[in-house]
Amino acid sequence: MINRRLVLTLTPDEMELLLAESDKVGLPASTYSKQIIMKALKGDKQLDLKELQRIMIKNIMKIEHNQKFIISQLFFENEVDLWDQLSRSTKLSLSKILSRFEKENKDIIEKTNEKTPSKTGIYIKK
Repeated sequence: MINRRLVLTLTPDEMELLLAESDKVGLPASTYSKQIIMKALKGDKQLDLKELQRIMIKNIMKIEHNQKFIISQLFFENEVDLWDQLSRSTKLSLSKILSRFEKENKDIIEKTNEKTPSKTGIYIKK
C-alpha cells in the first residue's frame, strides 16, 4: 500500500494557530493535523492526543519512585487498556510526546539504555 499525501493551504493566522496547538502537544504540525482530521472523521470513537497525553502524564505521576515502565503501561484508564485500541500512528505520536516529556522533565522520568525483547524503550520514574 502506498501512502498518499495531502496538501493544505493555510493563511498565516491559521498556520500560527496550528503551530501553537501542535507545539502544546509536542508533535509536528503535519502529524497533529492528521490526528485532528482522523478524529473528526471517526467521531468520538477515538480519544484525541491532548486527552491521551493527559492520561499518560497522570499515570506517570502515579508510578512509584525507581519503578521501571514502558509506554503501553501508561494507558490504563478506569481499568480499560487503551493502548490496544490505538492505531499504530497514534502510538508513534504518543512515543514522540513521551520522549519530549522525558527530555523536558529529567527530574521526573529518565529513559534507560534497556529495551524489552520487542525493542520498546524502558523508562524509570525518579
